[in-house]
Amino acid sequence: MKRLELIAVLMFAALLALAAGCGHKAAPIPAKPVKLDFKAGERLYVRASALNLRQCPSTDCRILAVLKGGQAVRLEALKGGWGQVLTVGGSRRGWVAARYLAKTPPAGVPPATASEPPPLPKEQWATPKEGQAPPPVKEEYSK
Repeated sequence: MKRLELIAVLMFAALLALAAGCGHKAAPIPAKPVKLDFKAGERLYVRASALNLRQCPSTDCRILAVLKGGQAVRLEALKGGWGQVLTVGGSRRGWVAARYLAKTPPAGVPPATASEPPPLPKEQWATPKEGQAPPPVKEEYSK
């Protein structure tokens, strides 16, 4: 009877170890080396369908945004296969895997998707006519 209990406990422990992954992380698959002949300040384009913009040059870092294929960026620095970039509109700065950047926009990408969207129109306010009071404002409060 004790032998069956021991076998059951060992099988349960093995099952838990398999489910938890035993704390062992698989090593990343090494990528083929790509010659990066980019220079700081150069305008580059995303040549993948989507590219993660990260907080620091590592896959362990937080993703700040996802860049679209053909989107233009300005290269600021290179570090170990990573490029620090600024989006053309200047709204985002972060790190991308530099092997997914190119000097020319990918073929078939329309120019509209190769840059930041146009800025939103400025908010316009209506002014009351001369001698006319603005309408009263109805205030509502949620309880």
